Amino acid sequence: MEPGDPEASAALRDAAERTRQGMRSLRSSLMGIYPPTLERAGISAALSDLTAPLAGYGILVDLDVDDDLDLTPRTESLLFRAAQEAIRNVTSHADATHVRVRLGREHDAALLEIADDGKGFAPTQAEVARTEGHLGLRLLGDLARDAGGSLDLASAPGEGTTVRLEVPLG
Repeated sequence: MEPGDPEASAALRDAAERTRQGMRSLRSSLMGIYPPTLERAGISAALSDLTAPLAGYGILVDLDVDDDLDLTPRTESLLFRAAQEAIRNVTSHADATHVRVRLGREHDAALLEIADDGKGFAPTQAEVARTEGHLGLRLLGDLARDAGGSLDLASAPGEGTTVRLEVPLG
């Protein structure tokens, strides 16, 4: 690069700006996967932050989180990601007016249940979505199994959808 070369200077400025944009995009994506609220204030506050925007969609939220859960960071992250995917599906597909988010203990497991009163879907629609590249819940199911837990989905046309994640404590 020659000193004072206007084309080289413009290319360098452009590359620097694209790098900054890429860093902002990456930071935003990482915040979505593991938001600072989760690490700083815990799963209850993170779920509250996650569900707060639903009011803007006209969706009423009931959030119930047990206070006595002792979760590892890995388990908190998995629970948050499952909630995030379920809430994303509610806003994108459900046409719901009410969502219930419950996180508690069931025996020796953490149980996250997210239920909406939306339009629901037939099991065949879920299979079609998977074959068309919609992998969010499938990937979460794999992560749940890797953690020794399970992810279940219950839905029927006109009856809403319930996502249930169970992960062993400890």
